[in-house]
Amino acid sequence: MKPTYHIVSHSHWDREWYFPFERFRAMLVDMVEDLLHLLGRNPEFRSYTLDGQMALVMDYLEIRPDRAQDIRQLVEGRRLFIGPWYILSDEFLSSGESHVRNLLFGVRLGKALGGVMKIGYIPDQFGHIAQMPQILRGFGIDSAMIYRGFGGEKGQESSEYWWTSPDGSQVLLHHLPKDGYSAGYFASENEQEILKKFERLRVELDARAMTSQRLFFNGGDHHWPDEAITRAIAILERHYDAHIFHSNFQDYFAALKGELANRKDLPLLEGETRFGYRHAFAVLGGVFSSRMYLKQFNVECETLLERYLEPLNVLAMMRGMQSKTPHIEQAWKYVIQNQDHDAICGTSVDEVHREMVVRYAKARQISAHVTAECFAHLIPYDETAHKDEQYLFVFNPSPFSRSDTVEAEIEFYRQDVVVGLNPDVNVVDPLPRVGGFKILDSLENDGPYQILNRQDSFGLTYSKHDYPHQTLVDKFTALVAANDIPAMGWKGLKIAKTEAFAHYDSLVQCGSFFIENDFLRVEATPEGILRLVDKTTGLLYQPMNFFEDSGDVGDEYTYSYPERDEWHCSLRSPARICLAEQGPLRASLKIEHRMMLPRSASADEKRRSSEKTELLITTLLSLTPKARRVDVKTTVHN
Repeated sequence: MKPTYHIVSHSHWDREWYFPFERFRAMLVDMVEDLLHLLGRNPEFRSYTLDGQMALVMDYLEIRPDRAQDIRQLVEGRRLFIGPWYILSDEFLSSGESHVRNLLFGVRLGKALGGVMKIGYIPDQFGHIAQMPQILRGFGIDSAMIYRGFGGEKGQESSEYWWTSPDGSQVLLHHLPKDGYSAGYFASENEQEILKKFERLRVELDARAMTSQRLFFNGGDHHWPDEAITRAIAILERHYDAHIFHSNFQDYFAALKGELANRKDLPLLEGETRFGYRHAFAVLGGVFSSRMYLKQFNVECETLLERYLEPLNVLAMMRGMQSKTPHIEQAWKYVIQNQDHDAICGTSVDEVHREMVVRYAKARQISAHVTAECFAHLIPYDETAHKDEQYLFVFNPSPFSRSDTVEAEIEFYRQDVVVGLNPDVNVVDPLPRVGGFKILDSLENDGPYQILNRQDSFGLTYSKHDYPHQTLVDKFTALVAANDIPAMGWKGLKIAKTEAFAHYDSLVQCGSFFIENDFLRVEATPEGILRLVDKTTGLLYQPMNFFEDSGDVGDEYTYSYPERDEWHCSLRSPARICLAEQGPLRASLKIEHRMMLPRSASADEKRRSSEKTELLITTLLSLTPKARRVDVKTTVHN
């Protein structure tokens, strides 16, 4: 059987990377304009694929909304292929729910423009999670394309596989050639150049293919359409005894499935794909520690959306609130936009990452509004009240009952604050600060609390029918014991002013070098090394909390040690250890390591500098009464 070469024109388009988003979008708009003109004037240029992500289409239409009908006609005519993803995100740095929302948005947005390409197109991610076939099958997608993280080892020679998730979900997988999705970009009418490039790739495609079908990628990063491809195909047809035509990914998979209908000999691909150094570019695992603050913002926002906003929205709707789903989906879009494989990795130019911080802030702003609206429908709320706070409500987002220690802010009224110049208002003197307060449960039992901070501050009561009311308040930040909070529910605690603060015995044991509750004991040595004992099992974990420093002359993608490296360890000097908190609801050990380290790399990047500077590493270990974990926060003052 003659081989068939499907030449597919495409562009891999990063929304932001070495340029910020708006500059890349300006280029995108110009490229798509040229593409639409090309499709209109050259019927032999059959089709084009816009990188498997709807964000590009929406970014373009935001500038050219008048082109929406043109896009739809091309999609319906199978000349332009869009989706199914909203964005090509990093698989390991995004949660499972983020992947589901990513596809959900992509499929929905694509449906309004003629429908998405039903292929799991993920050609440039830095490796792949084991559950991806399961996620794809959940959207009715039974085929996929990957590149990085796999290939070159024994048993990984072919280009076709059954990609299988732990639950048994399976998709037909095409593994890209060694040079990836840009290997077949000609951009030339020179016959010898075309033949040379095709022959180089043909040898690899023929050696790896399990059927007569071959897939030839005609594109690259931010590449304009290869307008000369139709001439190149005509040249190739004269020199090869094969079927060669301008195709698309859907037609390739349809032909592939036709030949594989009765075959069971395709190799299996199971588990995560994290390697593949002999075939694809490395998966660049070093990016997992680049610009760590972005990863922390991402997890914070995913947790807000998944664990708080989504369930609160449903519960409040059951109490008559109008759905906040549109707000929540907008927050999701901001977060998913930041999960692009060249953004959340922390490997773009500084301007890109500054804009990412703004998107995360927008998601948090939406979260603050939705949370307030939901709670206003779930618990008693009076928008005219602006005196002392009388109740504290604790919400449990888990699907099981919980007892834990929570941090809360409690305000006591002292004085109304006049805003602006108003000579008719008589300002009264502020009330004195409170002498103390108690926190009572439904049976009027007094529960312990721990004051973390107290300050004169300003309180604001917001209203839908009046201006915000501002007051001077006596503000406390406190830890509160929250016991037996029902699953997906809440419990109210009453706040009562008293003449003096009560004393509560500590529920966590502590000393100069240890903290302990009924389940765990943590001890520190003078060098700052920790040993942790699980009192329920007797297991001992040690040594922990020591630090090693070595050189790195690589970039944001890749760690690279200098030729003449040197190592430094925190064990060589004593640590400063003190009790940062002593109960009653939390005890904390603070450990400071001070290391004298080379200030920089040498100018030739072959060694570390002889000049030293101090590096401060602060670790805070905290334990609450009922915790079966130790909370650890380590700050490196670099």
